[in-house]
Amino acid sequence: MKNLVFLLIVFFITGLSYLNAEDFIRNLPKDEMLNWLSPERFQNHDAVIILKEQSVFVNEREIFYRGLELRGKSTMTNKVLIVKLFNDAAVERYGSYEHEYYEWFGDEIPNGIEVKVRVLKPDKSIWVMPDDNAQIIVSRRNKSGDPITRKLLFKIPNLAVGDILQIEEKFTEVFIRSYSGLFFYNDRDLVLYSNLYLTFPFKEEVNFLSFPASQIGEPTIQQVSQSYGSGKTYFWSVRDLNPIPDEPYSRPFAEQSLLTAFVVKSSDHISLGEWQRTVKNFYKDFLEDDEVDPDQFEAIGFSTSYKDSVITWETVDKLYTALRKHIVLSGFNSLYPQSEDINYILETKKGDASDAAYIMYKILQQWRQSVNIVWVRDRREGIFEFSVPSRLWFDRIAVKVVIKDQTRYYDFDRSIPYQYETPWFINPIDVLTIEKEGFKKERIQKFPNMYENRFTESHVLTFDEQFKLSDSLIVNYTGSAAQDFRGEHYAEETDEIVSFINDDIGKTCLSKCDTIVVNDFFYNRDINMRLAGKSAVAVDNIEDKYVFSVKNCNLARFYKKIFAVARRGDIVFHSPFEIIMQWNIKLPEGYSVSKDNLAKKQFLGPANAYSELDLKVEKNVLNIKAGIHFPQMYIPCNQYPVLIKFLDDNIQTLEQNIILTQS
Repeated sequence: MKNLVFLLIVFFITGLSYLNAEDFIRNLPKDEMLNWLSPERFQNHDAVIILKEQSVFVNEREIFYRGLELRGKSTMTNKVLIVKLFNDAAVERYGSYEHEYYEWFGDEIPNGIEVKVRVLKPDKSIWVMPDDNAQIIVSRRNKSGDPITRKLLFKIPNLAVGDILQIEEKFTEVFIRSYSGLFFYNDRDLVLYSNLYLTFPFKEEVNFLSFPASQIGEPTIQQVSQSYGSGKTYFWSVRDLNPIPDEPYSRPFAEQSLLTAFVVKSSDHISLGEWQRTVKNFYKDFLEDDEVDPDQFEAIGFSTSYKDSVITWETVDKLYTALRKHIVLSGFNSLYPQSEDINYILETKKGDASDAAYIMYKILQQWRQSVNIVWVRDRREGIFEFSVPSRLWFDRIAVKVVIKDQTRYYDFDRSIPYQYETPWFINPIDVLTIEKEGFKKERIQKFPNMYENRFTESHVLTFDEQFKLSDSLIVNYTGSAAQDFRGEHYAEETDEIVSFINDDIGKTCLSKCDTIVVNDFFYNRDINMRLAGKSAVAVDNIEDKYVFSVKNCNLARFYKKIFAVARRGDIVFHSPFEIIMQWNIKLPEGYSVSKDNLAKKQFLGPANAYSELDLKVEKNVLNIKAGIHFPQMYIPCNQYPVLIKFLDDNIQTLEQNIILTQS
């Protein structure tokens, strides 16, 4: 690896001379390096990122708009990615690109985004993506038709194994509102060289924090050329970073990556060097605006009369349900609600989680109920570092309601049913409760247990005259199991959901599905599915015996999801949970089950996981009951083989041959 590092240093440490480049910021790597990078040398890797580079330039900007001179801070962010693709998984991962961003001033003063792409083929030919291959679309508008969010989208045609892909994006954000930044050095694939450049005007006082500091160290300070603007550039470079694969039930990316954050301590325009100032600015900018018109109360089934009444939890829950049913939630959340357009959101019935939370907050305020906005960074994103006072940690707002001595937090994530429940991903987490004069750091803590988070399936198997089996199956999800399913399918139509159930659940147990009935799981907390049809269980006739084994859907799906040839990260389940399975099999007339099959089995797994399997005959019905229980959420990576063996033992025992003999 030493030779490779030398090549990287020669190739990539070039200061900031690229900033005047008219084409690509970086040159493509030289042949000697590319030839050295091979799948044989980097086994078990989908790709190698040769260079991941991020640079941010902060400057003062003046814009003349409608006769006014507007001044503020603007940023220009450059991102460079050069990667060699080793297999089809890498081709699929890098073959399309999407970046969604917020527009503070709509079309009046739009942000700018540019992208350049080229591909170096193994035969040394170079394909450069035409500018019109990249699309910029408006993904959300406000009442006036102005863009709220835009997306940059493109696909790379004919990308193939062995290609070198280079993507360079320049994003200019005008008049920034949050003067801080978070930068992750790692990526989903191995990174050979990760660079970070941050440039600020001389007068700015900036705090830098890196985690873990011992692996990143202090930055090198470089003077920027006059053509680029006055100020100091701070430079970090880290080499040979392990990949953070996107594995099921893994710790969030942000908790595994090396990280550098910056916070500006003082500025002429914005003071965001402490939480107190950051929160007060947010309160002033976003929480003191519009109110809900009285006619909109009636549109969602309420009136303003509650302001003279005692508010109960039943009333608050009904309000949450009414808003969830009324507003179709977008997939893109912002920390910043459209506080000037809340009546428009109620009219169009479209908004994001922060919009819905803000409307609930305003209605409760108008009812004179004790209520606060909280900033949420849920467990799917990872914990936030309190020593870095930045809004960038958080992805949406929620509502804190206090009645007497009881407190509840109402979150509008799409995976939560219309009947509110505590989602697994905000339990437990720390939140910042926003007040007019400051904030409180508080903890949402409701201790989950596996009985509340359950996958259940119940089969009724019946033999026909030809000894073929039919199956009537009931599948039920509760707690985190239901939340995950609901969030995955929120935007789908009913026929798409039914098709998924048929293909992903039904076909594990049924060779032909005749009936699928699903409850309204967007309204109800539990998900209930009923399926019926011909069983996928094969019944073999051996002399005068019939042999078969049962099939399950939930354990099979869980095993398929979590199985990997090599696990690289720890396992962190969403909550303690259990998989419960049951089969009632009516035995054919004149047949009984071999006594060798009637047994009770128990297995122990990692992190106190355990299971039991029981087979017995009652009144000519074979009853099979199995339960697999995970009372703890964390399993270290080195225990992954133990987990797989635990699952294998259960599956093999569960799918053992059942022998029917004539009585």
